[in-house]
Amino acid sequence: MVVHNKQLLLLGCCLGAASAFGPTFGNGIAGVPVCGSSHAPQNIVNHTLSAGETHGVLHHFWVTGADAQVGRMWVDYFIDGEATPSISFQPAMMCGLAFPERLAASAAAPNKEYAAGALCGKTAPSGGWYNTFPVPFYKSVLVQVRADEAADGPGCFHGYVNVRGTVGLPLALPGSGVPLPTGARLWLQRNEMAARQPLEYVTVAQLAPGQAGMVFLTSFAVEAQPVGGSGAGGGYIEGCWTFYRQVRLLARD
Repeated sequence: MVVHNKQLLLLGCCLGAASAFGPTFGNGIAGVPVCGSSHAPQNIVNHTLSAGETHGVLHHFWVTGADAQVGRMWVDYFIDGEATPSISFQPAMMCGLAFPERLAASAAAPNKEYAAGALCGKTAPSGGWYNTFPVPFYKSVLVQVRADEAADGPGCFHGYVNVRGTVGLPLALPGSGVPLPTGARLWLQRNEMAARQPLEYVTVAQLAPGQAGMVFLTSFAVEAQPVGGSGAGGGYIEGCWTFYRQVRLLARD
């Protein structure tokens, strides 16, 4: 049996509390073209802080449109002038659902709604993917969308995308109220789909020496391709997580 694995990881770190926050910013675009390589990625938000503003926080993302297509499109967050986005996600997988085209209505979910806690989910029969993850920045932020060309080709489809943020918003670990340190970032690390072997180790997160972080969210998905197909009796998956944390020990004289 060949097993494929896809995992998203968010590393959380963030700002200290502020006494007050400033104006909101963002954009909601109806009929936005979401394209493959036939067109450039579409800008949704391109915001630069004004003089005297210390930081901003994106805290609302929502998209609707063609159900499977908007669920698997790519959303890129370029933080503080990055050439490569430190956050690049597919709305469905960001919430832990890797195959949105297979989300069928059932007695338990007749409207194909889905939730992964209070911070992420799907609120409509078609589209409706959202997350409220706090994404801090200190100079500027650019948010773009593009199609999953492997699934939907180089052309375009249309959707409704809404991204919002607030200047100077105090940031704490979601669900806890614990303030997080000034200058920290939200960073997504991703392992692409790949064949995995029994008992193989997979690195879910890594940081450079001198950095510290906190695991904020993980998503994990598996696709089985048993020899002879599922009709031959294969396809059942069972396993356990074992987490290994590497610690560097420093010796002193």
